[in-house]
Amino acid sequence: MTNITMTAPAHVADDPEPRPGDIGSHYGCCPVCGKSDEYLNIGREHWFFCEEHKIAWHVGANLFSSWRDQTAEDLQRNAAKLAGFTIIKESDGVTPEQRKAREEYRQRHDAWAQRRHQWMTQHATELQSYMSRELNPIPF
Repeated sequence: MTNITMTAPAHVADDPEPRPGDIGSHYGCCPVCGKSDEYLNIGREHWFFCEEHKIAWHVGANLFSSWRDQTAEDLQRNAAKLAGFTIIKESDGVTPEQRKAREEYRQRHDAWAQRRHQWMTQHATELQSYMSRELNPIPF
């Protein structure tokens, strides 16, 4: 069996997916102090919060897999913790600098995804051939 090694051009191989910097700033922050303590799961829903100012904001569902490992008691404890918090929209907890950083991140990520897609499209035939040989080796 022939081994085929697919090597991406340097500009693709050295082009890692952009990652947001600080998870707190990426998912919003307290409009009072500009911080985010952590997040809690209530079911699949993720809530970031500021303990000091008792402010919480919903950032989405099923973004992080951590909810799957939590027990019913964990989820009840999380819901009870946020029960006394003021709920705001995520956009209320984002400073103008964070909005700008988030938009720049989205633009970098979109450009990266487009470059990856173009490379995969250009090399689709080679990739299919490689995968079929690796998945269906010729018996001796």
